[in-house]
Amino acid sequence: MWKALALTLILSVAVFAGGEFGTGAAELLKFSGYSTFRWDKYGIEGSDPDNNMRAFASVNWLPRLNSFVSGKMNLDLYSNSSNSIRLADISLSLNITENFTL
Repeated sequence: MWKALALTLILSVAVFAGGEFGTGAAELLKFSGYSTFRWDKYGIEGSDPDNNMRAFASVNWLPRLNSFVSGKMNLDLYSNSSNSIRLADISLSLNITENFTL
């Protein structure tokens, strides 16, 4: 969890370091995503049962600085035996003209 928070903080500082976006129609706090939760309870009757809980979340951050610069960052968060965070996708789009994008 600390890794995801640190990565988000670093990216936020980099985005906000560019100055004010008063005239550029910036949308820096646009998020989307989904999550799932599963709880399995198993065991035989008359004994102490065991359980297993797992959760998964996919979070997309879609910042848009202006009509020329936009980006996407996707984090996958796993809550199981490994409790891992995976950076699934990160991209930056530069819309130079209507027909040319880097």
